[in-house]
Amino acid sequence: MSKLRVMSLFSGIGAFEAALRNIGVDYELIGFSEIDKYAIKSYCAIHNVSETLNVGDISKAKKDNIPYFDLLTSGFPCPTFSVAGGRDGMEYKCSNCSHEHLITYEDYKKGVKCPKCEAVSKAKDERGTLFFETALLAEEKKPKFVILENVKGLINSGNGQVLRIISETMNNIGYRIDLELLNSKFFNVPQNRERVYIIGIREDLVENEQWVVGQKRNDVLSKGKKRLQEINIKSFNFKWPLQDTVTKRLREILEDFVDEKYYLNEEKTKKLVEQLGTAPLQKQEVREPLMVGHVDLKGHDAIKRVYSPEGLSPTLTTMGGGHREPKIAEKQKEVRAVLTPEREEKRQNGRRFKENGEPAFTVNTIDRHGVAIGEYPKYKIRKLSPLECWRLQAFDDEDFEKAFAAGISNSQLYKQAGNSITVSVLESIFQELIHTYVNKESE
Repeated sequence: MSKLRVMSLFSGIGAFEAALRNIGVDYELIGFSEIDKYAIKSYCAIHNVSETLNVGDISKAKKDNIPYFDLLTSGFPCPTFSVAGGRDGMEYKCSNCSHEHLITYEDYKKGVKCPKCEAVSKAKDERGTLFFETALLAEEKKPKFVILENVKGLINSGNGQVLRIISETMNNIGYRIDLELLNSKFFNVPQNRERVYIIGIREDLVENEQWVVGQKRNDVLSKGKKRLQEINIKSFNFKWPLQDTVTKRLREILEDFVDEKYYLNEEKTKKLVEQLGTAPLQKQEVREPLMVGHVDLKGHDAIKRVYSPEGLSPTLTTMGGGHREPKIAEKQKEVRAVLTPEREEKRQNGRRFKENGEPAFTVNTIDRHGVAIGEYPKYKIRKLSPLECWRLQAFDDEDFEKAFAAGISNSQLYKQAGNSITVSVLESIFQELIHTYVNKESE
């Protein structure tokens, strides 16, 4: 196979590129598009590329200056399709009569007018229209493959009309599609993170196939696909990775030691720590995040939640605004001064142990002193570190270290993790895409 030429839109820190690298794909980066200056810095450090490859804002870039590529990746902005973002994606509002309406790809290309009064309409949130920039580039360059990623909320955004518009647009510019809802927890990371992935293959490279939707499936994705089938969307059946086993718990990606700054103030955690007492945290089949309680913080309920390391992490967000990092109850190992350490069970006059935090016994020439490191289950509450959040997105520690060495602050490292795509999910998708379609096409 010759080098796979890749163009990356809304690149962030380059999860698609990290996945290709990790599975050994020989690829050439034609260019990338990112506007966040800190993400650009991390991207270039991780992937060892020059900032000159960045075309900047894709809505302002001269698309005819971009060379041909085989694969277009696009994790287009998701806040407008999420519940938190209000799901205003692709909605426009008339500047004259205030009528709100969805737009099509053709509307976007020609200029949007109100369907009621013909006045100019403007996007309620321009981020929601950036899928159309992906379509414009794909229509002009006609790459063989297009991969899109977004939040689960995209499926039902606009009562399913947004997904219809995206699917029809992909068909109209020459692609057959398949889509699936994948959860990161099934891909060797302990994070509950559902995202929708859409693969478009140029219609001259794949036959039209009706989707095979399992009869027993009645989830939001299956309902969405059935709606699309009713309007005869041109499709094919991609062999998506299985989602059947959760293999990793949160504790398996935790650092051995973290700075004290990640621990919450004891005043804010006292009530929960007392509730947890000395009992070990419950161990059970790991399938979901295991919340153990709340801490005393102001704000939304979600920022107060504390999770057990025996379960999964909740979905990472951009973690901006304070206290939004996932929090865990961490069992502490106590180190206590002990007199005559060789006599662990033997009774004696006086005290053998000092309480945690007390000064050690006086040193003399008679007694032998030591420390007892025991499992005295006592909990402290801390937030996950930036490195742990990058691990939850399946980035290598080396990738994190490159971004850190580039001078990226902790707040930006958190944001970059939350904005990214889980690398191991993309690895599984690419393995099938390369094996079945890329290699076959190059034969």
